[in-house]
Amino acid sequence: MPKVTQEHREQMRARILEAAVKASEIRPAYELTMRDVIRSAKLSPGAVYSYYRNIDDLWIDFFNSRSRVADAVPDTERGAGEPLGAYMDRLLDAVALSLREITQPVGKIIFELDTKRATHPEFARRRSESVKPLIFYHEALSQLEQAIRADMEVGALPPDTDVETALVFLQTSFDGILRDLIFERCYGLKKTAPIDETKLIAALAKSLRALLNIQGE
Repeated sequence: MPKVTQEHREQMRARILEAAVKASEIRPAYELTMRDVIRSAKLSPGAVYSYYRNIDDLWIDFFNSRSRVADAVPDTERGAGEPLGAYMDRLLDAVALSLREITQPVGKIIFELDTKRATHPEFARRRSESVKPLIFYHEALSQLEQAIRADMEVGALPPDTDVETALVFLQTSFDGILRDLIFERCYGLKKTAPIDETKLIAALAKSLRALLNIQGE
């Protein structure tokens, strides 16, 4: 029996993942089954199951395959002595640029599988343990939160600063921007004017500065 080459395995894996993406155009990613993928790939069940034991394995590999082809992302580390305001502006500017990558079909799949992560604890655990960072903004917001907490701990922010409120504002505001972008670009649910992610992130940064009592730096 001829030996299956690594190149052939990678081609088959890519074919199955592409079939899953195509099938997700018809039904939500969180509802997709292995049967849907098999039908879309036009392969035998045995061929598909030889690569993926279940749909969760497939989606985890999908996320990691996207990470492997992602462009290099900006540095999220805070420079020595870099003021919090300057660091925040630098990160959020880069986040605004990364949001331009939210397109169909990948943005739709990420959004729908975030829904699955909220309702399937085991999938959420496996995804957090197995998936490499996929999109820059996840890493950037995590680093920014750490920086804000660190400055509060060492007294670099005014003592009356409500850090928890500021962080809730940051996350909920960003989630809203991201949701609206995905609805517009991946589901075609457009408002009266196209969303300008750069202006929205700039407004978020300005409000966050006010909540953290950060003056011009």
